[in-house]
Amino acid sequence: MAVGGITSILLAYPLIGDDKCQRYAELARPINMHTLVDSLTGAQGLSRAAVRQSLPQIVK
Repeated sequence: MAVGGITSILLAYPLIGDDKCQRYAELARPINMHTLVDSLTGAQGLSRAAVRQSLPQIVK
C-alpha cells in the first residue's frame, strides 16, 4: 500500500519479529502510519525499530 502511493495506513494486526518491525518503520518514514499492538512485547519491538529510523512515537 505504501509503495502504491497510499499516504495514511492503519495496520490492525500485530507485527511479529524484528525484521517485520524494521520494514514497517522503513515504510513509515514518508507517510502517516499507525498500528495496533496487543502486548508489551509488540510495542517494544515497534519502538526499537522506530528509534533506529528516528521516527516519532505516540502511545495512546
